[in-house]
Amino acid sequence: MRSNVSFRCRVAALAIALPVAAVLQSCASTDADTRSHTGPYQAEIRRTALGIAHIKAADWGSLGYGYGYAQAQDNLCTMAESFVTYRGERSRYFGADARPSSEASFGQPNNLDADFFFRFIVDDAAVARYRNSQSDDMRALIDGFAAGYNRYVADLSHGDFAGAHAVCRTAPWLGKINNADLYRRLYAANLAGGATRFIGSIANAHPPAAGSPHPHGALSEPAEPSARLALAAPLAEFGGHAGLGSNALAFGADATHTDSALLLGNPHWFWDGPDRFYQAQLTIPGKLNVAGASFLGVPLIMIGFNDNVAWTHTVSAAKRFGLFQLALAPGAPTRYLVDGQAEAMTPTRIDVEVRAADGSLHTVSRTLYRSRFGPLVNLSMLSPALAWNTEQAFALRDINADNFRVFDNFLAWNRADSLDEFIRIQKQYAAMPWVNTLAIGRDDPRVWYADIGAIPNVPDELARRCTPPAGQAFAQKVPGVPFLDGSRAECDWRDAPGAV
Repeated sequence: MRSNVSFRCRVAALAIALPVAAVLQSCASTDADTRSHTGPYQAEIRRTALGIAHIKAADWGSLGYGYGYAQAQDNLCTMAESFVTYRGERSRYFGADARPSSEASFGQPNNLDADFFFRFIVDDAAVARYRNSQSDDMRALIDGFAAGYNRYVADLSHGDFAGAHAVCRTAPWLGKINNADLYRRLYAANLAGGATRFIGSIANAHPPAAGSPHPHGALSEPAEPSARLALAAPLAEFGGHAGLGSNALAFGADATHTDSALLLGNPHWFWDGPDRFYQAQLTIPGKLNVAGASFLGVPLIMIGFNDNVAWTHTVSAAKRFGLFQLALAPGAPTRYLVDGQAEAMTPTRIDVEVRAADGSLHTVSRTLYRSRFGPLVNLSMLSPALAWNTEQAFALRDINADNFRVFDNFLAWNRADSLDEFIRIQKQYAAMPWVNTLAIGRDDPRVWYADIGAIPNVPDELARRCTPPAGQAFAQKVPGVPFLDGSRAECDWRDAPGAV
């Protein structure tokens, strides 16, 4: 990237269907105009006086390239550490017992549990499914973003930006990425309303040792209150963190007393870490002109506005995951019964490299299991009666494990030309993973509110017929989570005709 020493002052109108135009006046510094080009990519990055990146390119790959470079320039150490997390390599660099330095939607699990979880759940097969499901434009953005990030890492290694990124500049865990790293990042965002709340529970789920006794008794409280809270808190609060959830206010023309609506987005989210918001404007002349914010590592705008629509999100109250109680085949704790027929769980052996205090590396191995419903989960910290024993086990199903439409939905919104088009897109994709949506349109008197997305299809009648006693007791602690009998095929989630 080369600096252009010209000085210019810009005024950009940011009003979207507001009665009074909001105006941002910014004066660029001497190095605010920056051009980036290598191979097939070329992008222009300009920054306001406050450092907000405005990225312009002629094609999707180049736009991603500029965005990846800008995000890395501002957040390299945080992003590099997050890619280590999503690859399941934290224990190799930071030791098994340490934890991520910042909070995130997946909490702050110990490194070893995080490594087993991400290697198991966000594996190569999940990455391939995600990649194969994306539009050509989305794949181009992702490939370009990785190239832009790598360009910045290369510039840094060549001695540019002296003094920047002291925490990670020479760290062994800082390196180049590929598009698989970004798909892992997107998949982790998918699962923030479900599976990533159970990192420790999934990473530590294992069958009972040989000779384990049969448990007896009804669902009971654990002996230690802290054990109860260890599971109850992540289920009661999004991401296990009180205060996350956001606010939004949308006023139609009948409230504003004008011909236009007004929208206020007030996200309650992380100030730092891999899920923090990054603000930018993205432009492809004639195709795209959108401003707003995205998570680090996401190559498009997730909350924001273009010339015609503005939108924001709050966390939805609808649960995006469910539990299934499995009845095990006699004498076979890794085989479960469905309509009387035994099915084998699918075992996956995972090896994790761990750095000891003396710097040496050794390997820790675990075998984790999947059922037809999803991964096995250890719920014994809630109650001993919910342990995987010789008679029962429990599986977790996350509706967003197969929802690969999320970011193509956002990309379509980035280009929406009216509120009606915005609504059509949301109904077409039904992709929002764990948020409500509020939106307005230019010169449109209406406001739009919807909770349209991927949600377990468990009608009340199904829940009444298929919730076992353990599920009924569980609902006293955590209402709204479908907890069903996995021994009957009729108790699986419904698949509605016409659903995406």
